[in-house]
Amino acid sequence: MNQVFEDNIKQIQRIFEKRILITWIIIILFLLLALSLTFFYSEYILYIIFLFIIAILTFIIKLIFNQANNKLNTLLNTYQNNPEEVKDYLVVLIQNAKNNQHNFIMKSYFHNIITYYIKALEALK
Repeated sequence: MNQVFEDNIKQIQRIFEKRILITWIIIILFLLLALSLTFFYSEYILYIIFLFIIAILTFIIKLIFNQANNKLNTLLNTYQNNPEEVKDYLVVLIQNAKNNQHNFIMKSYFHNIITYYIKALEALK
């Protein structure tokens, strides 16, 4: 297996694992804040609902990071069987990231990750 390719993919996985940990911390903080507001200040129901919605949205973001991390594991397994398919996948992913640089959400999602994808693709060529 190509060691440079594998190192870059593992680095991306570490970034996703850090993001997953941060989202868990944010989810717990918002849920604790919402629950404490519920018990002590029940008249602020609008704020409580808002905090629960933020916690749910953060959980959805965590699921997206988990899915991306699982795709990277699949990518490493696919590389052992069919390296050409991995090249095609990386080309499409990099092109998608470059085309969506005007979108703030996509730009922040690919922040610090796109360089590792490019290095992994260069290692495969």
